[in-house]
Amino acid sequence: MPKRVLLDTGVFIHSEFAESTVRNVPIRWGPHECSSEVYGLKGKEPGQNEEYEKHKQALFTVGRLIRDGEIEAYTSIEIDFERFRGSAAIQEFNALRGRRINKCAPALEPPAFRKRPTSPGL
Repeated sequence: MPKRVLLDTGVFIHSEFAESTVRNVPIRWGPHECSSEVYGLKGKEPGQNEEYEKHKQALFTVGRLIRDGEIEAYTSIEIDFERFRGSAAIQEFNALRGRRINKCAPALEPPAFRKRPTSPGL
């Protein structure tokens, strides 16, 4: 039976090894010169901490283990919500690209903490 793993927000953020970029490129049209914005992708700059970078590179192994069925990856609505506030994922250079990420029920149900109205006389 495969091991079940809950992936946190950091795993999803660091599994993206590219980021979007815009470059102004000069264009010559006869005697005229203008510029145009070219949109593309560039690799993320490595961090200063070598050990941290090794951990990030290990995410490709995590992706392979998910693909091979060695582990079952999970996320939850809370983790998805945290990622929602971030930037859009770039799938072209993502260590988890195309991997099945299951949804699990939240550990705590928020409605359980809402104050219930009490009836008079109780």
